Amino acid sequence: MRHRRDAAATIRDQLHASGREDVTVDGQQPVHDAITYLTNHADRMNYAGALWWGFPVGTGTVEATCKTLIGLRMKRCGARWHVPTGNHVLELRALALSDRWDGAMEKLFATQRTSVRTRAA
Repeated sequence: MRHRRDAAATIRDQLHASGREDVTVDGQQPVHDAITYLTNHADRMNYAGALWWGFPVGTGTVEATCKTLIGLRMKRCGARWHVPTGNHVLELRALALSDRWDGAMEKLFATQRTSVRTRAA
């Protein structure tokens, strides 16, 4: 199914055809909820297109990013962080790991420059 562009619509249609849309389990309607979700988000579930374009499909990339961005830096032995300073460190680390450091520093330094006039002797 992940190689079909219409996979989400096919699953939604099969759930609807099952006749279980109104079935309630512990006060929930899981089939109805799944149909609603697939209806609302089908345009974002084109995994076949994502695979064709070479985009990652799955959580592996996100999990690896969390490990390198957060785990290795923020969970060091004895490390303690306050929320504001920890967020600043993460933002700087994200810039460094995504090869955006130089551009960010250029923008930062451009805002820090002030004009200096020489004084007549």
